[in-house]
Amino acid sequence: MTSFNPEFTQDPKSPAFHCPGRGGFTITEMMVTSVIFLLVVTGAMTAMLTILQRDAKLHQRMRVVSEGQRLASFLSTTTRLSSSSEMFFSPEGGPFHAVSYPVPARMEAGDLQVDEDGRVIWGETLVVHGWPAGEPTELRLTRFSPRDNTLTQSERQEQLDHVVQHGHGTGTHNGSNSDTRTMARMSPRFEFTSGGGTYNFYNETPQLKAGEVLGGARIQPGKNTLHFRATGKSASSTGHGMRFDRFRLSPAGLAIEAEALFPPIAQFGASASIGENPADHWSDRRSLDFPATTLGAELSLEFFNDTWFETLFVGKGSELENCYTYLNSEPGKVGIWLKPSGRDTIWNASFQTDGSVQDAEEDSHAQTAVRVVVRGERAMGGGLILKDGDGCTVRFRASDVPGLDFHILHAFISEAADHENPGPDVSNPTTHRLQFGSVDAPSNDVLVQGGQSVETLPADFPIDMEKSYVISYYVGQSGNPHLSKNEMETTQAYLLRLTSPPPEALTRLPVWSQFSALEHSHMLPGVEEINTTHFNEAVFPSRVVDTTLEDPAFQWLDWEGDMPDQTSVTFKIRTGQSPDMEIAPDHWENASTITSPGPVSVNPGRYVQVQAILRRDKVRDTVPELRNFSLRWLGESAYIEFGGDFIRHPSGGIVEILVNESPPAASFRAELRLTSKHASNPEEIEAWTIVAESTPRN
Repeated sequence: MTSFNPEFTQDPKSPAFHCPGRGGFTITEMMVTSVIFLLVVTGAMTAMLTILQRDAKLHQRMRVVSEGQRLASFLSTTTRLSSSSEMFFSPEGGPFHAVSYPVPARMEAGDLQVDEDGRVIWGETLVVHGWPAGEPTELRLTRFSPRDNTLTQSERQEQLDHVVQHGHGTGTHNGSNSDTRTMARMSPRFEFTSGGGTYNFYNETPQLKAGEVLGGARIQPGKNTLHFRATGKSASSTGHGMRFDRFRLSPAGLAIEAEALFPPIAQFGASASIGENPADHWSDRRSLDFPATTLGAELSLEFFNDTWFETLFVGKGSELENCYTYLNSEPGKVGIWLKPSGRDTIWNASFQTDGSVQDAEEDSHAQTAVRVVVRGERAMGGGLILKDGDGCTVRFRASDVPGLDFHILHAFISEAADHENPGPDVSNPTTHRLQFGSVDAPSNDVLVQGGQSVETLPADFPIDMEKSYVISYYVGQSGNPHLSKNEMETTQAYLLRLTSPPPEALTRLPVWSQFSALEHSHMLPGVEEINTTHFNEAVFPSRVVDTTLEDPAFQWLDWEGDMPDQTSVTFKIRTGQSPDMEIAPDHWENASTITSPGPVSVNPGRYVQVQAILRRDKVRDTVPELRNFSLRWLGESAYIEFGGDFIRHPSGGIVEILVNESPPAASFRAELRLTSKHASNPEEIEAWTIVAESTPRN
C-alpha cells in the first residue's frame, strides 16, 4: 500500500517546488547564479592564465638573457687569451657574423707556452659563427683541436669562409680535427673598436715593461708609419719623453729592435737618439730615446711589412760552427755581437810536466838547438792538447831572474814523425816557420828579457788534439829560458849543444835521432804555451722563421758589423714549405752566396733560414764581427697586434700613438642579438642585444 507524505505538495502551475516552512530557488535564480559563478571562475582563470603567461614570458626572457650573458662571458674570456693579429672575420666588408681566433695550448702549470720571440704557441682555433650565412638565426662554435699552426693567413681565411658557408669545419684545412655545435639561437656581430693608442711612459725609476699591447692595427704591404705625440704627463713626471726597446709590428709575429727604425722620418720638439746601457736588461742593451720636454712634441718612424731584424743571433744551437755571441760594452758599439771563436790556450807546459818551475842557470842553454815535444791524445801520457785550431801561436818565456835574457833564432813547429811515441824526429812536409815582431816587419829572431814572455805571429798551422807536435828553435848567446820541470824525469825535450850557430837547415832537419850527441831532458825549456788563432771560417745558421705566407716575395738583405781588411762576411738564404726545412728546395751547398747587402733572389717558400759565414785574415788573425742582419719580404695587408717592450722613466710623458694615422683598436667587441618567441603567440617576438668586450692579451 502506497504511503503519502502530507508535508510535500506541488502546485501544478508553479515551475518550482515548494517546501512548506522553507525558502526555495526558482530556475531563473539558479541560472543567474550559475552565470555569475561562471563569470567569476572565468575571470579568475583568465587572471591566473595571464599571470602564468607573464611568468612564462619572464622565465623565457631570463633564460635567453642568461644564455646570452653566458655566451658573452665565453667570448670575453677566450678572446682575452687570444691575439688580435691572429683574428679573422667574415664576410668580407662586414658586418661580420663570424670570427676565428686561436687560444693557447693547455698547460698543466697554468703558464703559456712561448717560442723564442715570446709568441704564444697556440693549441686550438675557435670559430664562432652565425648560421645560416647571410641571415643568421643561431650561433655556432666550430673548434679545430689541435690547431694546425702551419696554415698561412690566406688559408686561415679560407678555413673561416668554409665554416661560414657550410656551417661546419669538415672539408676545409685541418677539417679532420674539427667539431661543431650549436650554442644558441641568436644573430652575432663582431668588430674591433677604437680606444687604444695612448701610453704613459712615466715611472718613478726606470722600468722595462715587456709585452705591452696597445691594440690592433691595419698595416699595408711595404712601408708603414708610426706616429707619437706628447699629449700630457703625470704630476710627478719631469718631462714628456718616450723610450722604446722593441716593437711588435710584424704579421709574422717577429719583434724588431726600436733602434732599427732610427733615424726618424720626422721629429719635432726633441731629437731622437739611440741609448746604450750594457748593464741593463733591455733587449740588445739599446733603446730608441725621444727626450721630449714640451707638449706637442712629435716623432714619426717608418717600418716595412714585413721584416726579420736579427740582433740577438738566435741560432740552431749545436749547428753553430766556430762562432759565439758576446756583449760589447764599448760606447757606440753596445749590444750583442757575433764573432768567430778561437784564441784559446790549448796547451801549457805545466799541463805536461805537472811539476815545478825552475829558472835556468846563466846562459845554460846558449848555443843550443832545442826540440820540445808536445804530446797529443795518441801519445803515451798524452791528451794534453785541449782543443783543435785552424792556426796557432807559440809563447816563449825567459827566466824570471832579472837581467838573464833569452835569445831565440829560427823557430819552427812541426808534426811529430810518430804521434804515438813522439821523439826528436818530425814530419818534414809539415814544418812551418814561427816568426816574431809585427806582420809588417816579421823577424826570425827575438830577444826575450828576463821575467818576460813573447808570442809568435799567427801561424797558418792547424792543430789536431789527437796529434803530437815538436817545436824547434836555436838559442843564441843569451840562453836563459824559463824551465818547467818534470818530477818523473820523462823526456820532454831534446838538446844539441853547438859551438857555433847552425845553418837553418839543421834546426829544421827532419831526423835528429841520428845524432849521437843528442841529450834527453826532463825539462821543458822556453816554450810556455800554445794558443789557437781564430777559426778560419765561422758559420752561423739562424733559426727558421715562419713568414706565414705561402709564397713570400723576398726583397732585401742587409747587415751591419766590423769587417777589417782581408776579412769577409757572406750570407746564404734557403726556403722551404715545412718548419724542419727537410724539403727545402735550396740546401746550403746549392744556395747562392750573397757578398754585399742589397736585393736578393730567393726561391719562394713559407719558411726561411739565413746562414752567415765569417772568415778571418789568416796573416793578422783579425776577424769580422756581425752586429745584425735584416731580411725583408713583401707582406700582405694584415691586422696586426701592435705593442712592444717600452721603458718607463721619471721624465716619461703620456703619448698618443698612431699606426698609419689611425689609433690602434684596443677592444674586441661582440654584439649578440637575442630573440624570444612566445609559445602561444609566435608573432610576438622580443629582442635584446648583449655586448661582450675584451682586450686580447697577446
